[in-house]
Amino acid sequence: MQYSTIVLALATAATAIDIRFLNDKHCGGGISTACTGVQPNACCNSRSSTGFGGVFFVAIPSNWDVLSRGYNGESCAAKDLVQQFRSEGRTTTCHGSAGDSHRYRSGQYSFASKKIRGMTEARDVAPEDCIPADTLYFGDDSAYNISDIADGKVDELSHMLPIHSVLVCILGQSNVLTVMSRLTLAEAGTAHDDLPVEFQTLKVE
Repeated sequence: MQYSTIVLALATAATAIDIRFLNDKHCGGGISTACTGVQPNACCNSRSSTGFGGVFFVAIPSNWDVLSRGYNGESCAAKDLVQQFRSEGRTTTCHGSAGDSHRYRSGQYSFASKKIRGMTEARDVAPEDCIPADTLYFGDDSAYNISDIADGKVDELSHMLPIHSVLVCILGQSNVLTVMSRLTLAEAGTAHDDLPVEFQTLKVE
């Protein structure tokens, strides 16, 4: 029993899942944030007061069976659970929404129990145990350290991005939020010089 627990711990340390918050309710493309390494049962806080149209779980190992969960609250509380999906060998799961009926603000996943059919109840996570995004990247790989700015300012910055922007929170060893893009900054219409001066000074060189 102890041996299997150690093996599982090593496996999850080597392989982890990305949690992405997108304005696109179909988890489509566009500008994206991308951070990897979310550990099981960890709560990812999007740092958005208004939430996002979809939450996307990616890089799920095909030999894992996990329950991915999207919440409309900021701390993955069971009462705020919007959707829960079982991966069953799929490498991604998308939690979308119809219009503004659901707005996702946090997400987490856990391993599905083979002893229990169907879904299992979500477990509450203390707000202080949720790890917020702390770095923001644009499509040209420019990075902005947002760890020391208020959530309201993070909202201000993220709202400058087009509707297809994605906010991804990565947990794990890096505890970093990375933003990447399939579009160039020119296509997105957002460039470094377009940002408020207070944000420009946060650029990581």
